[in-house]
Amino acid sequence: MKVTVRYFADYREAAGTEREEVEVPAGGASLADVIRIAGEMHPGLNVDPRRSFLSINAEFRRPEDIVRDGDEVAIMPMVSGGG
Repeated sequence: MKVTVRYFADYREAAGTEREEVEVPAGGASLADVIRIAGEMHPGLNVDPRRSFLSINAEFRRPEDIVRDGDEVAIMPMVSGGG
């Protein structure tokens, strides 16, 4: 089963791409699984799900939520700042 992964900010630089298709196990892959597989594909990509915004099809989700074939996953680092 394939999902499209979109990387933002530092994650995009670490992955070396803005978007790619990722093959995940059929029948029950979670967002955490997608992150793990993406990390195996890109060793410099260190996504901490607790410090990232994750979405499936433009809806914010949790790492344990399940992805389905054809879903679009977005991985965005939390950004802090101040003035």
